[in-house]
Amino acid sequence: MPRIPRYLLIWLSCTAASVTAVLGTVQFVVGSTRHTPPVARSAPVVVETPPAWLASQGQSPSPQSPSAPPGGFPSATE
Repeated sequence: MPRIPRYLLIWLSCTAASVTAVLGTVQFVVGSTRHTPPVARSAPVVVETPPAWLASQGQSPSPQSPSAPPGGFPSATE
């Protein structure tokens, strides 16, 4: 096969492969985003934790909960 027609055939094949890949990608992206309703995102949950320097001292910025009795809480094994 002469050089020019062979190069033309190779060029056409590569162009066809590239166009097919681009069209397939576009169709995949458009098809995967179709018929999808917008999703409402909930607000992030904020967990109130004391700073590390307060936690290491055993202090809490929130009001103190009722303290344990002097003997501690009774366990299930007692």
